[in-house]
Amino acid sequence: MLSNDQELAHFLVDAKQRTYAAADNNTSVQPILPGSVQLEYRSGDYVYRDIYFGQKRS
Repeated sequence: MLSNDQELAHFLVDAKQRTYAAADNNTSVQPILPGSVQLEYRSGDYVYRDIYFGQKRS
């Protein structure tokens, strides 16, 4: 079984690959902050939320 630190590190790498770094992802959700872009990824007990302002993704 992985330690909590290793499990979290693995989740973060996976989440980042599946959100902003993914060219064809489907992780956009309704943003909680007006004018922002929000991406989310969930796996097990973990939730990754990326909120940013500015340049739109192409």
